[in-house]
Amino acid sequence: DGININNSPYSLIENNTLTKNHVGIRVENNVSFSKIINNHIINNYDGIWITNSRSILFKNNIIRNNVNGFLLDSTNQEFASQNCVIRNNLFENNTSFALILIAFLEQSFTRQNLVYHNSFVNNNPNGQSQAKDVGRHNRWYNESLKEGNYWSDWLGFLPYGIGGSANAVDMYPLEAPLHSIITSVPTFFIGRIALVISLSIGIPILLAISILIVKKFKKRKLVKMEKINEKG
Repeated sequence: DGININNSPYSLIENNTLTKNHVGIRVENNVSFSKIINNHIINNYDGIWITNSRSILFKNNIIRNNVNGFLLDSTNQEFASQNCVIRNNLFENNTSFALILIAFLEQSFTRQNLVYHNSFVNNNPNGQSQAKDVGRHNRWYNESLKEGNYWSDWLGFLPYGIGGSANAVDMYPLEAPLHSIITSVPTFFIGRIALVISLSIGIPILLAISILIVKKFKKRKLVKMEKINEKG
């Protein structure tokens, strides 16, 4: 591991560059009330893995080109990872999920964490979502600000769906990233957005045309009936 902290609350991990490790930063077993700020976590297998630690502030970090970006984990109920705040981070080009709120045997221990004002760009490109939540009562947006996160594959309307059994959503996705990004949004995402926009415009138009055709057909039928009645 690049950095490994165990049973050391009120720690500060700041201004580090961590690369080519199995785990860039590993934090476990009551490293509660700690801060992880302004780190570059790049080209690791797991960027950061936090287990059984509460009330951690994770902000202004760059998590890029890892397999898994950030795992927030809990292995028991008593020391569950909860009340952590994850904000103002850039998650970019991670092969699998950028952020996973996970729990041992998916028992929903990881709970009541807050995720907002992050930029999620081109993560988990072969999946349906860039993040996963199997915890409980985690929130992927700031309710008072009515703002969530930027997702490069968001369709532009409706909440953004988070993968996992929690069925979580980002209610207020942001329209633009909050960070400078090194890659453009893949053509696949752009094409999907364009398709949805085209359908949202095209379907009402087709429906309106269909209604006009039906009305015109009914009107012609009525005229024919009137002519038949006149002849009779």
